[in-house]
Amino acid sequence: MINDTLTFFPIYDVNSYDGLLKILPDDYFDDRILNLIQSNLCNVKTIVIEYPYVDVDYRSTYYSFYSKKHFGYSRFCVRLHLFDTELKDDGDIVEARSGYLGFIILRPTKITPLGRTCLDPRAIKHTKGSFLCVAPYHVNLAGVDLFVEGFPFISQDTDVTVCAHAVAWTVIRYYSQKYKEYGEFKAYDIVELIQDRSMGRLIPSRGLTVGQISEIFSMAGFYPEIFVREHYNTDADFEKLLYTYIESGIPIAAAMSKREHVVAIIGHGPVSSAVSLAKENLHRSVEDAINVSNLASSYLINDDNSLPYSKLAINIQLIESATYKIDDINGFLVPLAEKMYLNAEDIYRIFFRVKQDLLDFPMSDKKLVLRVLLTESVGYKRFLRNSAMLPDILKESQLELPMPKFIWLVEAASPEDYDAGMVNCRWIFDATANVYEKHSYLFLHNNEKIIIHERALSGAIYELPLDLTKDFRLPIYRNNLKEVI
Repeated sequence: MINDTLTFFPIYDVNSYDGLLKILPDDYFDDRILNLIQSNLCNVKTIVIEYPYVDVDYRSTYYSFYSKKHFGYSRFCVRLHLFDTELKDDGDIVEARSGYLGFIILRPTKITPLGRTCLDPRAIKHTKGSFLCVAPYHVNLAGVDLFVEGFPFISQDTDVTVCAHAVAWTVIRYYSQKYKEYGEFKAYDIVELIQDRSMGRLIPSRGLTVGQISEIFSMAGFYPEIFVREHYNTDADFEKLLYTYIESGIPIAAAMSKREHVVAIIGHGPVSSAVSLAKENLHRSVEDAINVSNLASSYLINDDNSLPYSKLAINIQLIESATYKIDDINGFLVPLAEKMYLNAEDIYRIFFRVKQDLLDFPMSDKKLVLRVLLTESVGYKRFLRNSAMLPDILKESQLELPMPKFIWLVEAASPEDYDAGMVNCRWIFDATANVYEKHSYLFLHNNEKIIIHERALSGAIYELPLDLTKDFRLPIYRNNLKEVI
């Protein structure tokens, strides 16, 4: 049992974790949590056990629910701090700051004790080469400020919260950690955001409808959009939209009706070769383009039955070994910001219309790889400013162009160039435009000319000559997701 405020627990191999059963009380730690840790954690050399720890999310449910039960629940949690270096006492913490891998909070809720958690993706075995939404977390341990980048995680407690609450919490907490305009909502706050009581009492919870999940996001300041698989002609059309939002750095709530479960999709796994896919002539759309959604083998998810960054299989080779697969998802909900008026479905319609009527790509005679994503214009202009390979006319004309807060980017490349991390051109569309507008673009180019639409002031459309070779290349835009090295 825990005797000290801080206990330093060395990890030599996977069997070392067994010792946690002797140290941590049964209310906080059991065989199931032990198995999850042994199966998923890596690079951990020391666990610093902090007890007692006051967790704001657990306290929100404790005072609103658990304190009212006949059985006495503790008010305190245990916090496990993970390091990739050996620590013997608190004097080593300062030197070990660069090796901090995040924390796991354990609640005294017996059935599902896994509470608020944020781990560096490097602490999970299968994340290398993946691309993830991450936000910064600052932690104080024994007076030492620690820092970790990750995606927040929490498991349902089966009383106050179920999987849908956990997904809503994890997405909303991500935004509150990353962007100052979003407020922080504690676990019980998520429950209270629901105004629709048509399904009965809120606690103990018996699950949420998609409409109630949408209401949670709306009440938290988002503008949710719902996409349902059966509304699309093909699975590829539906899955392309899902991937587009993940590529945009927007975590989504994915519903699996047959499994009666909801997970948060927060990134995607390593991408395969576009050249190989083009040679196989697979996954070609009616527009004769390879969408990058066909290159990822998996999504990274927060599933409250596991630890953060679980896999959801896309590639058929992974399906047998994965708990979930892409076919399980029958709908997803996207928490959009206010000025993201054009959705993913809209931008594909607009893009192919513009490509047909106004301008084609410089490599239009080749097989085409298409990457579509939503991003902030300030981040994009920062990327432009730091792009040494960009010709002055392409750089300055975009930097000087007034843009809305959010823009849609469409990148096109030959398979060979995409595999090299390059694209042949990049178009920009106004995310606040109407899908039926004739000219909703801001910036188009091929190797011969630039077309600029100054939408904010004059509304003028003008062209600039451009003299680029047909094999001109630009670095792919990377800003929304972080690659796990």
